[in-house]
Amino acid sequence: MSRKRTQKSIGLDELPQKVRSCLIKLMTEFHIDDVEEALVKMAALADSNSHEFWSMVGDQGEMKYKSRHFKEMNRTVATIKKTAEEKTKTEYERGWGVAYQSYAIMYPCSICGGMIPLTPNSEAHKAIVNYLQEKGWAHFECMNR
Repeated sequence: MSRKRTQKSIGLDELPQKVRSCLIKLMTEFHIDDVEEALVKMAALADSNSHEFWSMVGDQGEMKYKSRHFKEMNRTVATIKKTAEEKTKTEYERGWGVAYQSYAIMYPCSICGGMIPLTPNSEAHKAIVNYLQEKGWAHFECMNR
């Protein structure tokens, strides 16, 4: 006849320090409240041939893969964004230069002869507009009426 063993309740204080600290981490990670349930989980994870062990290894591997993948993706997005911003700035400056060369009004300095750009609504601009109006400048079509 087999003797029935009396079940003894297991307390954390009765475990060695290293086992206790690992068990507490495991209980926290898996949200386990019962020490005996946590010990069963710890045993399953310690057995490298168990399904639970390999499932956890797979989950950890997948998390690391995703983490690395997202880091790389974020770096790529940042590089593309930086390149686009630089290209936008370069193209804006190029377009501005072309427009400036095509449409800027320049007049020579009376002292050195260097060219001075005429800024819209500046005093020089207003003086030129007044001069042209006083001298009767008009559209070609309007003059032929």
